[in-house]
Amino acid sequence: MEISDTESVSPKRSRLRLTLNWGGWILFGLILLLFFTVVNLSDTRLKGLIENQLQTRALALGLQITTQETSFSFLMGLRLKLKGVQVKPFAADRPMVFDTITATPIWSALLSGRVGLDLVLEKKPGTIRIHALGSNRDFKVKLDIDQFDLAATAALESLAKIKGRGILSGTAEIDGNPINPATWAGFAKLKGKAMGIDAQNVQGFTVPQISISEGELDSPITQGKISLKTLKLGKPADDLFGSMTGDILLNASIPDSKVNLSTTFSFSKKVLDAFPILDAVLGMGKQPNGSYGFQLTGPLAMPFANPIAPH
Repeated sequence: MEISDTESVSPKRSRLRLTLNWGGWILFGLILLLFFTVVNLSDTRLKGLIENQLQTRALALGLQITTQETSFSFLMGLRLKLKGVQVKPFAADRPMVFDTITATPIWSALLSGRVGLDLVLEKKPGTIRIHALGSNRDFKVKLDIDQFDLAATAALESLAKIKGRGILSGTAEIDGNPINPATWAGFAKLKGKAMGIDAQNVQGFTVPQISISEGELDSPITQGKISLKTLKLGKPADDLFGSMTGDILLNASIPDSKVNLSTTFSFSKKVLDAFPILDAVLGMGKQPNGSYGFQLTGPLAMPFANPIAPH
């Protein structure tokens, strides 16, 4: 008579197997509890360390960063998320504001001797995504901008002390040797809409509201030369309507970069009435259609403006 394997297992052995199973699960639970306790303690200490480093780096760049909340995630690799963020340049009167800033290290970059970071800056509904890799030999930066609101973030007011507005979208990329602009290559393709400057007082001058319906930039970069394939602002009925073409040859000292640019632009009657001096200052470049045209040459920081002959 044959006895099956199930029937051959004694009650004592079954109880032992059951005890071992329960014991294994209990041990596994204790290990998980210990693990998450250690992670929680490490998270608190790591958060403090990174927040201190963040503030130190920001101060070195002339920035002050404040946040309402800082959190970490380890599920898909280390990720730092800042909520309720204010970024204020030392010279600014108002900080830039973001709903969240998320930073994720690119660990694979270490295999090639570089450091890398993915950044996402959000101010609903807009985002800026930055993918950056770098070393002392080379760097690469990619930007992806989607519906970035200059007014909601106060970016223009913070950086240029001008109350302005505009929605920006587009992409840009640049790479090369960080200390040799002659090696830089890339492109920038950006579009703007609903742009302009709010009515305000700037250094004693009353500036009226200036509206610019749209703008576009298409600029390839090759061997350190920025070519303005397309740079347009506004439409003929806007308060500012203009375009610029030409190139900028980058120098190791960026302010000393050489420009060779041609620009034509016009203002609405509202702007000319608010600033009667404009026509007197720009009159040498006045064209038959009422616009102004100039050729800009020399150093980027202070180019020479030569009027374009009327045509």
